[in-house]
Amino acid sequence: MFYINDFNIFSYYKCAKSTEFFCDGTARKNLDGTFSELKPHSRAHIANRDDESNLIVLFRDALKERSKNENISLKLIYDDEAQRHRVAAGLYPWSTAESIMRSVRRSSLPALPQSLHELAVKFDNGDLSRYMCCNNSIFSGSVRDSDGKYSVILACRHLINLVLSHGITEVNKING
Repeated sequence: MFYINDFNIFSYYKCAKSTEFFCDGTARKNLDGTFSELKPHSRAHIANRDDESNLIVLFRDALKERSKNENISLKLIYDDEAQRHRVAAGLYPWSTAESIMRSVRRSSLPALPQSLHELAVKFDNGDLSRYMCCNNSIFSGSVRDSDGKYSVILACRHLINLVLSHGITEVNKING
């Protein structure tokens, strides 16, 4: 797609290969940045969609989206998407994809809180819902001591119950 013009508050686009394939494909960019298809691409154009650059763009977009939204290893995301996009993965290896995936993930992370109290507030507000263990938030609460200092309690309820089910009642920190 390439840009045509602005009309009122929307931007309109038409297929970049419209003259080559007699394609009527058009789209509108919405206020929230998403695109809405107005007219679909022609069948002749769809048949030629498998060119290498298009495959790489689709693969790269999938990698970026998952890097932003998922909290698993970037290499695992790449390997999983490589199974779905075999041709593109051969053209766009992990060594090339890694930097863009790291950049996208870094930009999607919340700002670092300045105190433990701010961290607790972020968890309470649901801003840190991506930090989970066993499909539950790792945040269990926060406490304030008599000096006004905060502590944050991070725990996985499933793992605690598992430890308790084995009769373990005391856990000690091992230095080292």
